[in-house]
Amino acid sequence: MPEVEINAKDVMKLRQRTGLAMMECKKALQENGGDPAAAEEWLRKKLKGKMETRTDRAAGEGRIAIAIADGKAAIIELLAETDFTAKNDKFVEAAQGVAQKALSGSSLDELNQGIEDLKIETGENISVSRAEVLEGQGFGSYIHHDGKTGGLFAADGAVDDAVGKQVGQHI
Repeated sequence: MPEVEINAKDVMKLRQRTGLAMMECKKALQENGGDPAAAEEWLRKKLKGKMETRTDRAAGEGRIAIAIADGKAAIIELLAETDFTAKNDKFVEAAQGVAQKALSGSSLDELNQGIEDLKIETGENISVSRAEVLEGQGFGSYIHHDGKTGGLFAADGAVDDAVGKQVGQHI
């Protein structure tokens, strides 16, 4: 393939979407004729194998997320290697997204497939360690301010938010 002229703006856009190093983004664009979508897919395939080698590294930091809708509630724990990653806005959003997906009854394997982009972007071993879905007419929940601990319960009737939070704190 002939050498394609890659400008810095294109490299920067790919870097912002993937969170990867500038040189990796430039190489991906060069390998794919300057096509940003193809370059992103190329990076994803290239780095997937690299990410699989990281699964043996301990992921001891994380975040709890809870989603409630249509008579169901889900609580999940998303783990990462560092607290820096676990506090990142994208990680927090991903945890909430996994909790929403858990409401549909997705298996742990299915939930873990949805976080591949986050693994590539952070370079860390990230996984859904636990997920539970409850059914009920009312729910109470609490997530501690650090996002590392939380509680969720289902009730046979409506639950006042303040009472639900207090009971959730005791769980």
